[in-house]
Amino acid sequence: MQPVWLVINVPTTTGTLQVFTGAGAVTAIVMEETTGSASARFQLYDGTNTQGAYLGPYTLAEGQSFDSVYPKPHLRFRAGLFLNVTSGSVGGAIQIVRSVGGVDFDDPEGAG
Repeated sequence: MQPVWLVINVPTTTGTLQVFTGAGAVTAIVMEETTGSASARFQLYDGTNTQGAYLGPYTLAEGQSFDSVYPKPHLRFRAGLFLNVTSGSVGGAIQIVRSVGGVDFDDPEGAG
């Protein structure tokens, strides 16, 4: 079986969002500060809340957008992908890959 690639919409939010539940890896992020008048900061965690493993902070200036691609081994998570906005407002999309049927998503015969 091939790995499954998903693009998950992140609606405009000022709070928290369970982006994905289960194991996978972030392959790309496209986000923007949505008000155009204030900076924003968000964090990603491995899990279902802010008690999971901290994957990193992201800071955006007013009106800024960014895209980031994570080459193999990607930005892996085991329990889920949780987004926590600590200031401002953000929105965008996160592309993830997940393993299906026990096939590792980094298998050379798989995701590529």
